[in-house]
Amino acid sequence: MTTQWSIRDLDPKKLFEIVPSRNPEISARYSLPVPRWIDETGKPLESLQSDIITEKEALISHKTGIFFSAKKKEWRFSFYNFEDACTQAVKIDGTGAIIFTGPTPNQVKSLEAIIDEVAPDLSTIIPDQLAQILSRAYFDAEIMDRFHESRPVLHRKMERLPDGGTNEDQGTFVFKPIKSACIFLTGQGNFVDGPSETPQIFSDGAFIEFTGKSVQEAEELIDLARTGKLEQIPAVKLISKSVFFRSRRDAKTGKTLDLADIKPQDKPKRSIKPRPISGFPELSPEMRAVEKRWMNTIWQVYESYGFTPIETPAAEDLEVLKNDDEVGGEIFLLTHFQEGQAVQKKERQIALHFDLTVPFARYVAQRYSDLSFPFKRAAIQPVWRAEEAKTGRFRQFYQCDIDVVGDKSLSIEYDAEFPQIMHDLVTKLGIGDVEIAVNNRKILQGFFEGLGIDDDKIADVIRALDKIKKIGQEGVEGILSESLDLGADVIDRAMKLAHIRSNDSGFKDQVSAIGVKSRLLDQGLDELALIMDRLSHLPNGSVTADISLARGLGYYTGTVFEGSLLKHPDIPTILAGGRYDNLAEKFMDTPMPGVGGSFGLTRVFHSLVAKGEIAPGSSTPTQVLIGFYEDHRKSEAIQIAKTLRERGINAEICHEGDQNNYLYGQMQYAGRKNIPYVIILPRGGKPALVRNMGTKKQAEVDILSWNP
Repeated sequence: MTTQWSIRDLDPKKLFEIVPSRNPEISARYSLPVPRWIDETGKPLESLQSDIITEKEALISHKTGIFFSAKKKEWRFSFYNFEDACTQAVKIDGTGAIIFTGPTPNQVKSLEAIIDEVAPDLSTIIPDQLAQILSRAYFDAEIMDRFHESRPVLHRKMERLPDGGTNEDQGTFVFKPIKSACIFLTGQGNFVDGPSETPQIFSDGAFIEFTGKSVQEAEELIDLARTGKLEQIPAVKLISKSVFFRSRRDAKTGKTLDLADIKPQDKPKRSIKPRPISGFPELSPEMRAVEKRWMNTIWQVYESYGFTPIETPAAEDLEVLKNDDEVGGEIFLLTHFQEGQAVQKKERQIALHFDLTVPFARYVAQRYSDLSFPFKRAAIQPVWRAEEAKTGRFRQFYQCDIDVVGDKSLSIEYDAEFPQIMHDLVTKLGIGDVEIAVNNRKILQGFFEGLGIDDDKIADVIRALDKIKKIGQEGVEGILSESLDLGADVIDRAMKLAHIRSNDSGFKDQVSAIGVKSRLLDQGLDELALIMDRLSHLPNGSVTADISLARGLGYYTGTVFEGSLLKHPDIPTILAGGRYDNLAEKFMDTPMPGVGGSFGLTRVFHSLVAKGEIAPGSSTPTQVLIGFYEDHRKSEAIQIAKTLRERGINAEICHEGDQNNYLYGQMQYAGRKNIPYVIILPRGGKPALVRNMGTKKQAEVDILSWNP
């Protein structure tokens, strides 16, 4: 069976150090310089047009080919690498040299005779002459072409023999005795990391050499490959057994290496260094216990208002999710893997949902005839967004959504419930006071329509006003005047509108005083006033009418709201929502207006954990551990645990420990996990005792009536 190997599959414990042989009969290389055959524009010289062949013609056989790549704008040298058993193509740019593998002195003389005959002046050599030299070197002198490297690299890696060539660009070289780390792989397979773009195949074992790297350096490279941090493949080569043993010596003794002395690696090492993926949070058991309590509290609040729990699948058809153009670049596509290969299903593409609203729209449209309207749903699920992960922004996070959707119509009274629900939720979580800003998009739209602003500009004006808290009045005025070319009077009125904030319905008079008239504006003011009146019983400052608030320009059409913690102004918006005209307009013609809201559980929770505001919970849900001194009482312990669980008490048994003293190990286990109580079954069949692990006190109890 053929095995695929890469650097990450190598076992660093099997690395050993080697040096190349200095014997010129074995390791010598002969270099042949190659000039530059393109002009300043990257085109082949006109005089060489007749020598151009296609890449397909050059690669069609194992014969050497010289061709010009129009795509890469460079001459390329195609050759069959006999040492690594693969075809390669490298660039010819006037700085390189063709190197021949291990020629004997007699072969060097034959090669020089061929060169003198075909191209006496190497400075004017042309592709056709080089092709002739390479062909005759193989067929006449029986020299295999090896690879192409730049001359600076060649001189750095090799030394000229005393009786070498006659000039700097031609002659015989021998490898410098540079130490390298090496590893021997048995069997047959292919190695995917190396100088070739195609895997290098070996059928009877092979050596992987980290050229010029110590064993320690090679170990570090393998570790980087396993953790995904290896940005560039190092100088690593696959070398056949026969070539390896001809040209290597033991690093210490200088003697020929013996295969029996080398510890082989016979299968890929698949160990993976554990590391988290950025943007995908995970919590300790203690913090997860607290997060779970938060979720339970959120469910309780949502259900207390009559919201029905539903759950949609994590994945949807891509065409469903792409209905929202604003998040088209944030979608994680799912790929099916079969036998190690990615398989793309052509008939449909599926992706992870980036929010819970789009799947809910599909859910309602699909079940329209089965649902009772107004339909109130609640959902707490993770969502996934393929965006840059940074503080406060995650790629996977929980959304806690509620929505009310109507069939053709929906009362504005529902809008007033949502800030109330969110206020209750934050209060019951006990995370501090919240300020919820509320507005109505009809106010903004109607106001600027009343000012006579072009329809195609209104969205940009509203978007600018929504930035007033971030960039200030001067910044907004700059956008309105310079980017949107609005007059001074319009800008002045827009600024007056943006600064209106009120804890009651008094905002109506403030807006009216600006002197703008519009039917849509009046409708928006009335709706917002009703909401503020319905929320007047909440603590002062909890809800504020903020006329600059916009949110979701392409989505919300009426009420909008968002909330933040007064104690932590650095934490972004923790809750938000608003009214939309038609939830399922992409799926059906029936108008389905609705209002929705969401609490950002992951953002809030992780921010407060980072600030030290959340104390860890218990590392276990276990309330009672049943312990025993003697093994024969284990059956009794199992029955007691069963009885407790039937009564709703979380109980467990620790089956590990010293058989000569079961209880000692069990008590240690309870202490490590902070289990509050241990029921002890004493020796000799005596009645059970309950030990309070906090107070260290214990007493006899009736198991059937005892409660922790």
